[in-house]
Amino acid sequence: AAEALFHSYFAKEKAPNDPEALKEAAKAAGLDGDAVLDKSFAASETQEEMKVGQKLRVRGVPHFVIRTENSRTEQISGAQPPESFVEAFEALTR
Repeated sequence: AAEALFHSYFAKEKAPNDPEALKEAAKAAGLDGDAVLDKSFAASETQEEMKVGQKLRVRGVPHFVIRTENSRTEQISGAQPPESFVEAFEALTR
């Protein structure tokens, strides 16, 4: 799917949100392209993910939430070096 979107964007000069580009990418991923364009497709899941993101105060991507079994969390926002992940895991094991 990612390759289909990249090809559409770079080779065909279509925006990543172009309906035909999305339909092609969906088909490449083995999904029904028409169903993916239907506004109700995964709407409830998307709304639930948005609520979780708002609760966690996510403001950008990528955003990682590392959670332990006892509900302790560390969050890493933005493109960070591997050391940031090591520090987060170490903080959770203390």
